[in-house]
Amino acid sequence: MMRRHPVPVLAVRLDADGRPWRLLPEGIHELRLINAPVARAPGEIGVPYSFTALPGRYLMALLHILQSEHGSEWGLVLNPALDVQPDELSAMRADFWESGVQNADSTADVILFLDYDEQILGYGWSSKVLEVASLPFDDLRFLSGVDAAVDAKLLSKLGFQVQKRMLRTPPRSPRLPALMQFRGMGAISRYSAASRLAMLHAGKNETLAVVTHHAGDVLLAVKAIQYSRTPVTGFVVHEAYADVVRLMAPDLRLIEVKGPLPARGEVTSPAHALNDEILYFERFVLPILPDDVSFLFMRPCRGYMHADYTLASQIAFGLGQSDDELNFPAGALLEAPDPFTQQYSSLPQVRGRRILLHFDGGWPLKVYPPEWQRELIDALRSKGFEPSVLGNTFPDVPSHAFTDLAALKSLLQEHDALIGMDSFPCHFASQALKLPTLCLYASTRVENLAHAASDYLALEQGLTCSPCGERYVCPRFGGTACRNFVPPAAVAELMEQCLIRA
Repeated sequence: MMRRHPVPVLAVRLDADGRPWRLLPEGIHELRLINAPVARAPGEIGVPYSFTALPGRYLMALLHILQSEHGSEWGLVLNPALDVQPDELSAMRADFWESGVQNADSTADVILFLDYDEQILGYGWSSKVLEVASLPFDDLRFLSGVDAAVDAKLLSKLGFQVQKRMLRTPPRSPRLPALMQFRGMGAISRYSAASRLAMLHAGKNETLAVVTHHAGDVLLAVKAIQYSRTPVTGFVVHEAYADVVRLMAPDLRLIEVKGPLPARGEVTSPAHALNDEILYFERFVLPILPDDVSFLFMRPCRGYMHADYTLASQIAFGLGQSDDELNFPAGALLEAPDPFTQQYSSLPQVRGRRILLHFDGGWPLKVYPPEWQRELIDALRSKGFEPSVLGNTFPDVPSHAFTDLAALKSLLQEHDALIGMDSFPCHFASQALKLPTLCLYASTRVENLAHAASDYLALEQGLTCSPCGERYVCPRFGGTACRNFVPPAAVAELMEQCLIRA
């Protein structure tokens, strides 16, 4: 009997924890391993971190690496949805060797390696598949990473010959994810994979981006779609934010979610569907989604704070292609500004004295302190500016109530600059209208939410306690006023410098 030689295998693993594996001695000659790090800041080497990316998006990125690096080997992508262990990699490598799938008469294109709990350990790819110049990456991004049956059906529908291989893995405590997961991500991944499969069965090519929370998130998601190579052709938003899509991207298909606004304080319990992203999706969104389209879920949780990429760049990675995230760098930032002692090369150019103020940020710690609001108005007036206020009412100051997006657009265009909080008016003014904008940050993270735009500047004191993630009471100093806000005198002097520069 002829002795079979070990099957060469190239394995790619997402190294999310920054601790690369060491290969076992017996695997050195027949196994090559690539540890792909997770990049958490622009310029770092690795797969970009994204709070919106489901396991399939990371599988897609790892498959890109695998395809670019493979020779004549079988390729193996370890499932980024699980913390796969080195001994399990060794078992998968041995299975390649012993099973005979490397024979010329083998019909397998893809092998799903499963443990006895039917969790997916890895996706094995034949060398003949990896040699194909153009794999259907936009379909492969929908692999769930959590449901072997759905993933096998999706791969088969794409034309791959699929085999499943069970591996007896050592008993161990419940697995930890290789990526930071949000509660319910497994369910969303299954829904998304199943939706892609249904779309393929219907013979269509239509993908919806689900962004139901917050007008600012909708605006930034629209920008990400417009400047990314993405399969997205439509939007699912709450009806309260639908005008943002109509104005910014009128060609996108639009599906509106009716009913109460999510995460806006109508219900205080965190267990209620209005405060739980997955429950909200299942109760209000899933029933109205068409049966013959696929969707990508742009989840609104605060996972974006775990990296220095902007929120828009993380969305762009989640729904786009490699390097699309680079189109969305962070905006200019000044910490604890003192106009008399620092040089400002990135100051907005303000060409007039009509300043619109927006003090509201959505919750108390994002609202400019009430005692400073009047002080800022007076400081601006003392320097010859003509301030007016959006939302709030002051006895001797022109005030404007928010009615709809068209009225807000007209109001902003009547002013020379906007001073506001980290909220929709600032994002809309700078991103959509290119209006000179000073955005005052407090308890939220500037690196994620200050987006590059002409004549845009983010301001904060630079306190190390920010972002704190709190909404109502400062955990460090107490009270409902965040001390990371820049005080009125400094804001007014900086606005004067912007006018002089123009």
